[in-house]
Amino acid sequence: MEDGAQASFKVPPPGIDFTLPSPPIGQTQLPVVDPPWMPHLKTKIEELSLKEEEHATSQTIMTMTRTRRKQKQEMVKRAVREAEERQCEQRQLFRLRSASIVSCAAYEPALFHHQQETTEESENVHQHTRHVMPVAQTLFPSALLSVVPQIIELLDDPQVDNNGVSVGDVAKKVIWTCIVEEPQLFLRHFLEKLTNRDRQEVLMSQLRKLVLRFHPLPSQAAHSLLNYLFGFVMHYVRAQCEGSEKAIGMALSICWLLSPNIHGLYFKDLKQTLKKEQCDQALMITANVPSAKKIIVHGLDSGSGGIPSQFPVHEDTQFHQILSDSLEFFNIEEDDLNSFYLTDTKTGVIHLPAAYVRDYYFFHRSFYPQLTLVRLTPEVAEKRMKDTAFHQRFIECGKVLLTHNILKYSPQHVIAQRVFFLHDEFTHLPSFPRKSLETCFGMYFGPGGEQLKAMESMHKFVWAKLMSDMFEKMENAFMFADLHLFINVINGIMIMHCEDVLILRRCAATYISISIHFNTLFASQGFFLIMPTLLRCYSQRQTNKVFCGVVEFICRQFYTLHRKPFLLQMCGAIANIIDNSSNDFEINPMRVKAKYWFNLIKKMEEITDEDPLDILGLVPYEKPLKALDLCYRDDPNTFCALTDAMASCICVCAFAPESKRSHHMLLIMQAMLPHMMKRLEEETLASGNSPSAVKHEISQWITMAVEMKALINSCEQLVRGPTRAFDLVNSVSERGKSFVADSPQFFDPPTTNDDENSRPYHLKEKRSTAVAWEAAEVEEQQKEAYRRPRDTLLQLIAVYIETASVRLKELTKLGANLEHAKIPDVLDHKCYVKLGEIALALLKVAPYDLATTTCHGLQKYFQTILPVTDWSIESNRSALNIILRRLDKTMSKIAKRQSFRKRAIWIALSSWVVGICDTLNAFPYIAHLHPLKTITQLCLRMMVGDPCTEDGTSSTALHPTTVLHPTPPPQVFANSVLKLTTIMMQALGQFAFSLDFVTSPEGMGVSSERLEAVLCHVLIPLFLRIPNNPKEQSIIQSKDLTQCLTVMQNAISPPLVKQPAPPLISTSTLTTTFIRGAQDVTGRQGSVSVTDRGHSATVSTHRIVRESICQSIYLGLKVLMLTFGKLLAPMWPRVARIVKDLLAKKPGAQSALAFVDFLLHSNLPIALFILPMIQNKMKQKPGSEQEAAWQVEILEKLDARSHNIIPMSILIVKCNQELQQLREELAMKPIEMARSYTPTMADPHSDSSAASTAPRGGTSRQSIDRRTSVHAKKVLPTMKEDIPEDVEDSDEVGESSGRIIKSPSIPLNKTQQSSRTRSVSGFGMWRSVRRKSRHVSSAEESSEERGSVELHDIGAGAAGAAPGHHSALHEPHRTPNRRSTEALVLPLHESIDTNRHRFVSFSTPKKSHEVSEDVFQITEQHQLV
Repeated sequence: MEDGAQASFKVPPPGIDFTLPSPPIGQTQLPVVDPPWMPHLKTKIEELSLKEEEHATSQTIMTMTRTRRKQKQEMVKRAVREAEERQCEQRQLFRLRSASIVSCAAYEPALFHHQQETTEESENVHQHTRHVMPVAQTLFPSALLSVVPQIIELLDDPQVDNNGVSVGDVAKKVIWTCIVEEPQLFLRHFLEKLTNRDRQEVLMSQLRKLVLRFHPLPSQAAHSLLNYLFGFVMHYVRAQCEGSEKAIGMALSICWLLSPNIHGLYFKDLKQTLKKEQCDQALMITANVPSAKKIIVHGLDSGSGGIPSQFPVHEDTQFHQILSDSLEFFNIEEDDLNSFYLTDTKTGVIHLPAAYVRDYYFFHRSFYPQLTLVRLTPEVAEKRMKDTAFHQRFIECGKVLLTHNILKYSPQHVIAQRVFFLHDEFTHLPSFPRKSLETCFGMYFGPGGEQLKAMESMHKFVWAKLMSDMFEKMENAFMFADLHLFINVINGIMIMHCEDVLILRRCAATYISISIHFNTLFASQGFFLIMPTLLRCYSQRQTNKVFCGVVEFICRQFYTLHRKPFLLQMCGAIANIIDNSSNDFEINPMRVKAKYWFNLIKKMEEITDEDPLDILGLVPYEKPLKALDLCYRDDPNTFCALTDAMASCICVCAFAPESKRSHHMLLIMQAMLPHMMKRLEEETLASGNSPSAVKHEISQWITMAVEMKALINSCEQLVRGPTRAFDLVNSVSERGKSFVADSPQFFDPPTTNDDENSRPYHLKEKRSTAVAWEAAEVEEQQKEAYRRPRDTLLQLIAVYIETASVRLKELTKLGANLEHAKIPDVLDHKCYVKLGEIALALLKVAPYDLATTTCHGLQKYFQTILPVTDWSIESNRSALNIILRRLDKTMSKIAKRQSFRKRAIWIALSSWVVGICDTLNAFPYIAHLHPLKTITQLCLRMMVGDPCTEDGTSSTALHPTTVLHPTPPPQVFANSVLKLTTIMMQALGQFAFSLDFVTSPEGMGVSSERLEAVLCHVLIPLFLRIPNNPKEQSIIQSKDLTQCLTVMQNAISPPLVKQPAPPLISTSTLTTTFIRGAQDVTGRQGSVSVTDRGHSATVSTHRIVRESICQSIYLGLKVLMLTFGKLLAPMWPRVARIVKDLLAKKPGAQSALAFVDFLLHSNLPIALFILPMIQNKMKQKPGSEQEAAWQVEILEKLDARSHNIIPMSILIVKCNQELQQLREELAMKPIEMARSYTPTMADPHSDSSAASTAPRGGTSRQSIDRRTSVHAKKVLPTMKEDIPEDVEDSDEVGESSGRIIKSPSIPLNKTQQSSRTRSVSGFGMWRSVRRKSRHVSSAEESSEERGSVELHDIGAGAAGAAPGHHSALHEPHRTPNRRSTEALVLPLHESIDTNRHRFVSFSTPKKSHEVSEDVFQITEQHQLV
């Protein structure tokens, strides 16, 4: 060469724009094993491991010929041979062609030996002059580097020369030599031009071709390229610009291809190096970098000096939150809100609204990331967002594949260490498993949508591969606490991409692999983590037969591997999400339809090895799969839904009936049983009811009956009632734990809560302090744990009875000619009694727990199980009596709890009542049981809105302020109660349960005092039932109709009667009740004065009939005419009399018009009798203009010549509608109070006024002792004690209740302990005062001044002033009592003495007095003299 040529051939310094990571990542190349260019050395005996200790422990028989020395020689020979074999194996495995032989063989020991010597002697003071040994310079003409891209392109050139050598082969050899000997020089041209964005894509594709063509790539070339590419990524992370995301993605797409060829890639080294370079988040999926704390957003005016805004960033902050805050800050108009987007200020990348800020911007001291608010059209923004999403998924795929390849190609001895590292990093990563499952829903349509969807699928697939490899390489005894995080990645991918066959196959194989690999976990609780997801997908994708086939195949393999534990875990996993609805249009993606789950169970019965997707090919275990548990190893791989699934569930229930797991099994059986019974019938029908199929079905029914009986008999624990600890929760220290014994084999999936025992002491102390709401929550949990298994068992058995009883009757006919075909009983008597006891246990809790009251199990028991139980058996009768008594108590408690009655319990109660009706229809003789009568009475009182209280409430307070109760129960409850009433009337007859009794205070409570309630709630609905139920017509007799008409008549114009003293026993009848009820709201007023000269009392009465009474009576008459045409015929004159009296009442004018209209359009004979009388009445002289107007209107209707006749059925429907409207109207209409004016004496025989007289034979009352000594100062503030009513009063009527307050200065003459007290008013109160005052001591009489007692009436106006008046006397205001005076009314059959009319007016004026006066004042709304 020429002089200076060496200088021109020198390699110039590289012009690369980025730096390498320091220290370099990985090893350049492994040392050559036994290199031939090195001097050959003999193996030293000291270096060999002779393992003498092993031989020392082993007992060997030494013969005389075998000496110790000879044994030593043999050991040495064996050790040398083993060392040579190892070295030979390593030589075979080593890739010598990929080693740089030229540079390695040029190794001169003298050079390195000489340098070592100099370093050792450098400390020596006397240094000798050293001879500098020449070292060869690197020689590589740089002009050749520009040809490298062309040489790589020539790899695909197929042209050959004369010798048959192709251009591609030559290029390949040239490149191979270069990348083996000097890869850094060879790749320099690429690396220098790589940051040039115009040529970036072309150069990256050439590098990719280079890597893919040479497989395996020499490790030194891979090491060099990987470090340079990491440096390239670091460059773009530090100096972000437009297109940086795309460049990073392309670099990562090559990095993961290089990782298998590099030795010494350790995750810990990667983490440390990249963390130091501050780019670990760009290259590692396990990077856990803190998020930026603040972010700066520039507005549209940022270029012209606008002020940016600053927002805080939290762990869960998303870009759409920043966007909405920014729009608000920069005052963007509402119309333009959808046109603004956030972009990165440096790179211009548009951010997806759903993305998390912490995934893109990381914490740097004194540096805040910056965003810009830009205005874009929706089309442009969508295109840019798709590009952003595509590049982000591409980068994610590169990072996941890099991690996966490093793990996949790890040496065997470091696999456990690397898996542990990944597990630890992932569990501490806030974005795991979220980032693995993030997806861009809604972007898969339009331009670029298909490409983005494909990239999404690839992203999910690589994550599935990484998780699958991690599971495979984890140890079996791995910590299971966090395993659900990794399994959830597979679950999420399965939910989103289960119809992608590649992903489906990978996920299915992963499921089977982990069930084998973690067999200890999956034998107890592992399937809880995967089965809900699998079965939800299966339930939603029934139209995809490929996917359904895969799920069925997986479940068969699971059963083969784990048998009963898999079956029970699958049942437990979906028990709470099973959907028993068979309607395909009711879709809930979170639930599993029972019919599809049953189909899966039936498919598992089919023995088939079909694996169309070759899923088992990806499972790295021995095929065919076998049972993992040794106790199942010899069992056949068969499965039967009835004997395996059902029997296993019953076994769990028998083990611990009250446990949560038992409840799950009951839910599963409840879902499976209907479909199983239906399938048995379908299979028999499909075979044309052939004898063999019928016989098979009968055998299946026998098995099922045995299983059901075993289930009921094993649930003995469910019979017990609630314990005291259940009612009174004193501590919440056990909160969160199971309140009942769970089955020990099955546990819930792992939760994040720590064990109680591992908590610090102060936390335990804090937890043990019972807060009120916490105690209530625990009580609710206990009630739920008590209720659920009983409720579900009753529902399950009810479903079984409903289907089995019908089908077994059909099978009895079909199997009549078959031999040995015995039809089983549905259940035996013991089972029915046991079910009754379980229902009894629920009834005990029902009054205190709304959920128990409304639970379907109790409803099913009464509707299905109770009617089919054979109550004719004497041993069962006591059980029935106990159930009915408990039901009576339960309904009584529910009736008294107003909070319960305001909620939706009526459907449940009506189903109970309907069940009792069905039982009574089946067994009419049980109607004589006393609880049934009291239940009917309670239901009647609840139906009319009676509060059902007994003690401490005045009868006036029991009445609502509206005419009817404002919130009566719904119609469904009323219908069921009326049905029960008619059955009881039919069964017990007129003597024990007559219509008179039903409408008395004993039957209806205080509502019986209001005619509107009696008619609208009981009588009219009862009569309207008859056209639809002709059998009930015989219940109503002419005597009942007479009573009804008498009641109506007396409500309008009561007879003139004499008032006797109260008899010893009050004979309360329907008529007297209504007379009294009507009188209580009249406009009568008066006063009684008791003075030293005696007493005088006058009463004046003036009948004021409420409009609501007129409306009710008119409607009642219509219904009577329609339903009892023949029976009513002898009573036409009485009906006419009622109509005549009604027409005289002004309030009933509108109802009268409607009644006349009804008579004209109904083709009834009674109309011919009544219409002339109406016409005659209308022609009388009117009393006012208004009266004249409606008289004219009625006459016009009567004079019309033609009237359309309406059919009876339509009229009945109209009456039903009218009844409904009337109820609604009266429920809102306030009650009309008494008018306070004094009328003049009227004709006793007129329609509008009457007076009550005392009957004959009554003994006159003794005069009240005038010397009643009562001092106001002592009496009024100390009125505290209750005075019980006399025995004769309290025995008869208990519904009307109230209290009277007595003074301590009036001693009690007769104190009878009575369970129920009565309201005391009118003469009842006078009697009490008289009896008590009779025994006042003479000392008190002489010392105290004589007082006076006045009885004042409070009218409608005065009632409002009562509280103020009472407060002056230090007595709390109480609503005045309405008197229930059964004893003071004349019986119907007695004659009336018309010669002894007494019209009296109270003439004593009301005194005005001071508080200090000795006055005992009694106030009452109504008085009866």
